[in-house]
Amino acid sequence: MAIVRYIGIEGIEESAAYECARILDGGGVVIYPTETIYGIGADCENEDAIRRVNIIKGREEDAPQIVLIALEWIDRYVENAKVLEPLIDAFLPGPLTMISRVKKNSVPKILAPDGKIAVRVSPAWFVQSVLKNLGRGITSTSANFSAEKPLVKAKEIIPAFWDDVDAMFLYKDEVLSSAPSTIINVSRFPEEYEIIREGAISGEAIENALKL
Repeated sequence: MAIVRYIGIEGIEESAAYECARILDGGGVVIYPTETIYGIGADCENEDAIRRVNIIKGREEDAPQIVLIALEWIDRYVENAKVLEPLIDAFLPGPLTMISRVKKNSVPKILAPDGKIAVRVSPAWFVQSVLKNLGRGITSTSANFSAEKPLVKAKEIIPAFWDDVDAMFLYKDEVLSSAPSTIINVSRFPEEYEIIREGAISGEAIENALKL
């Protein structure tokens, strides 16, 4: 049975973010809002919790996940952070996921099986407050079961995941159904890059920012 907390205005309900961070720190799995959609996540350094997220979703246990981080932590997790400054300056925080070379020993191998890590800096106040309280990144994958559409309302999410996750932090009436983040592989940047998924940020905007 999951804990359910309805959250509201930034700065008023910071205690919910603190509670979320404590649950993650203890190895828990939570559902939380980003600026685009609801995500399911775990402490990015807890391999057992990361695997549990995949099991809940019906994915392979070792399927990699995106890691949400604070902007100032990029070089903690990413090996080639310096060369990515054009993207960082143009789009972060924002709905851009960068697949980059991982900083050695920063996360369990499950999150970087091929030496690459997918990182994103969400501007959502709740995410940023959780990260501040936790002190490390959290994983992010859409709140849905494998091959199904993401769930966008609290009344859909609660019954679906009631017995699976430890806590849900939800907007009571707000629908989160924005376009997902754009995913770009920059592991060989600046020699080349590849847009894996075009989402909230267009390929044209990325091309203009990189001036390639």
